[in-house]
Amino acid sequence: GQLNSDYIKEIASFHLEKILKYELESIVLGCSHFPLIQSIFDELIPSHIRIIDPAIGLAIRLDTLLGYKDYSKYSSNVPLDIRFCVTADPHSFSAGVSQWMRINPKVDIISLRSRSCVF
Repeated sequence: GQLNSDYIKEIASFHLEKILKYELESIVLGCSHFPLIQSIFDELIPSHIRIIDPAIGLAIRLDTLLGYKDYSKYSSNVPLDIRFCVTADPHSFSAGVSQWMRINPKVDIISLRSRSCVF
């Protein structure tokens, strides 16, 4: 879907209403995909509230821990030791990664749900 759609804005607005009623100085984005809807946050969150995006720092730290590689120098036919795990739509994710990184990634669908039973 469209990241700046009315539907996404409505969902963000619904959830932000719950926290914006408090006197806030900052909001820390808790998911690495939230920057994708930054323009919606900029529209819905008052300008006096600072938005903190830890995704950039996390990416830099991961580069340090994993050893940065310039993936753009690899052709899309060269297999890389990279595995992506997603909770939905692995084909769209793979297409996006192929476009951005110019590689053909291995993408597995996983479930984050507990395997335990509740009686």
